[in-house]
Amino acid sequence: MKKLMIFAFAMLAMVSCQKSAQQANVADKDAAATMVNASVSNWELAQRLANYGYENEAAGALVEAADILVSIPVVKAEIGKEEPVGTAPTETKAEKAPLSVDKLLADASELTEDAAILSRIESIKGRQAMMAEMEGTRGAVGGAQVLSDMVYSNGEQMFFCDFYAHQVAMVALVGDGDSDLDLFIYDQNMNLVTEDAGYDFDCLCTWTPAWTGRFYMKVVNRGNVYNRFTLATN
Repeated sequence: MKKLMIFAFAMLAMVSCQKSAQQANVADKDAAATMVNASVSNWELAQRLANYGYENEAAGALVEAADILVSIPVVKAEIGKEEPVGTAPTETKAEKAPLSVDKLLADASELTEDAAILSRIESIKGRQAMMAEMEGTRGAVGGAQVLSDMVYSNGEQMFFCDFYAHQVAMVALVGDGDSDLDLFIYDQNMNLVTEDAGYDFDCLCTWTPAWTGRFYMKVVNRGNVYNRFTLATN
């Protein structure tokens, strides 16, 4: 009887440890999702502010957009892209112009003589220079990257990016809500590494590369309409 009780307590302890580990893994994924999706949301907010600033010649909005980009930050280099697959849309949406902190600040300077705004521009430039000197701990080689693009109806888009070995790599995908999107990650040999294929327009994939190298990110549109999305790496 005593041995049975000891065995029972051992089993309960093991189950409890497994449950705690599972809960920790879920918490880690939720934290990662929050961090990456926050970057995507910030990028989209910066885009909207920049659009407003250019349309209304509002220097303050351009400065706000630049301030957000410095806080993410986002690397200027683009994620690699292959030719799209699927049915081209009959109508088009306006392309989002790539944002640059330097350009936003320069354009804002041209639009205003307000001393407070000009002072803030100089402050942002100083913070940008300081952050550029800091050594990052991001997964993608070169730093965090964000892009906006479109995937055709019932089509797919393939992107590629280099990630560091032994560091957690994260890729977030946020669609426009018009259709279901799936995200698949492949290594340089086109072996499937991980995926997020749930019925939703938001996806998050995390993994830890065994080597520094190129990984491919496939965005698949399951709907009958094209989808404008944002893709971000850590």
